[in-house]
Amino acid sequence: MSRKSRQNLWIVLCTCLVLGFALWLVLGRKSSSIQKRDMDFAVADTAAIHWIFLADNQESKVLLTRQEDNSWLLNKSETVVRSNVDNLLSVLHNITVKAPIANAAKENVKKWLAAGATKVQVAYDDYRFKIGGLHFWKYEKIKTFYMGSPTQDNMGNYAVMEGSDMPVVVYQPGFRGFISPYFSALESDWKSHQIVALRISQIKEVYVQDLENPLNSLRIVRNGERNFDIFSLMGDETGNSVKLPVYDTLKLYDHLGSYRSLNFEFFVDDLEKPARDSILELEFKRILIEDMDGNKTLISLYYMLNEYNTEEFEYNPDFMEAYNRDKFYITLGDDREHFYICQYFVFDRIIQPIDYYSPENEDMRAIR
Repeated sequence: MSRKSRQNLWIVLCTCLVLGFALWLVLGRKSSSIQKRDMDFAVADTAAIHWIFLADNQESKVLLTRQEDNSWLLNKSETVVRSNVDNLLSVLHNITVKAPIANAAKENVKKWLAAGATKVQVAYDDYRFKIGGLHFWKYEKIKTFYMGSPTQDNMGNYAVMEGSDMPVVVYQPGFRGFISPYFSALESDWKSHQIVALRISQIKEVYVQDLENPLNSLRIVRNGERNFDIFSLMGDETGNSVKLPVYDTLKLYDHLGSYRSLNFEFFVDDLEKPARDSILELEFKRILIEDMDGNKTLISLYYMLNEYNTEEFEYNPDFMEAYNRDKFYITLGDDREHFYICQYFVFDRIIQPIDYYSPENEDMRAIR
């Protein structure tokens, strides 16, 4: 046999050995996956996750999508609460099967899962072959399972992998409680509550209009790199805005600093048109914030009426508060269909009248 023939034979033998080893790995992985598929809920590398889809039996559903900058979007358009996504990723990484369901209870648990489980789909990068630290043939894998109700001791949840006939109890090691709330299919549990997030250096102008008493309205305008002017919107005899000659700088920067992270408290999703119309009649302030890039955010504020049980109790009108003193409604931009609930505690520093910024006494005026 010639030298070239021996080399060709050696190449063929090596190729057969490599293919045989690869086939053994595939068959071995397939066999082992069949044995463990009922318990394969976790995603080892959550950084490889592309998207997560959640849907319940009430027709609520959300799609969480990872962006190139590692941020996440809700339904491909809205900002999400990043801490909620991080918590979900942590659960997906650590989720563990505590025990399979006993045969006597299996049918009941399957009925519960069919009636009230949340469908969970997770898409992530995986590899066909893994030899040590070497990975070959990357593809997108979609893991699907159903997250059910908590167990009786509230220390786990019933769950089942798609295609499996073996429901199990899953939990997160080290966490006391059940994990189903992390898999919410409600949009409101994922939407960011942030109204605006601007540093003082990003703010160009703020306009606060008091609809009940226009004399309290004001306008804050940037004047240089670190300076701002405050104007009364009522104007002088010629109709021009009047600039405050002196103001309390600390109060002004306290106001502007509130826009660094201004948030609402709750979404309001259950208002019928008559209720929305009645709220729109209770508008009392408007706030317009413009940043250095020309982007504008309009916040309209509406009183929240107090509700009293007048059928069972009598109230003295002289001592009844017509409006809630802790909370109010807002709308954003030109949208008058969607309402949000805010706290006065959060907004108090930005809805003060113009007199609030005047020096309190002559000593303060002298300091300035």
